[in-house]
Amino acid sequence: MNTILSILLCGCAFTSVAQETTSDVTGIVTENQKPIAGATVTALHVPSGTKYATTTRNDGRYNLANLKVGGPYTITVSFVGYKEEKQENVQLLLGQEFKADFVLTPESGVLENVVVTSARQDKVFNNSHTGSQEVISRTQLERLPTINVLCRILQNLHPLQMV
Repeated sequence: MNTILSILLCGCAFTSVAQETTSDVTGIVTENQKPIAGATVTALHVPSGTKYATTTRNDGRYNLANLKVGGPYTITVSFVGYKEEKQENVQLLLGQEFKADFVLTPESGVLENVVVTSARQDKVFNNSHTGSQEVISRTQLERLPTINVLCRILQNLHPLQMV
């Protein structure tokens, strides 16, 4: 009887530890029933200003995990060459997997030029080195303990050693 009671109590303890305190948002982003990979999906928790963001996978699906319960949330999807889509006033319940699918429409527009400039600085990296490096001076090397010194120290620590 005690064994059965112990098993039941342990089972209750494990189930109480695994309580869920968040929600998830999942969905798919498409255009003409074709998935869009690499679209940016952002969920903004309006009261706190907390942003959760991800990008869509190759199949157009996305998953925003561990969002605060409640809301309202504004879920936004954007991708270059497409009109931005939003779902506003989304309320999330405890443990809920909210499904938010988006269909993007192409937007014609002219992208402006991107200009990248740089200035040469002192060369920090050496092309002949491919990993990290530590420079040790001669004096630092001379101060390092040798194996002979370490062996003598260890011999002195032996409890049966007679000095």
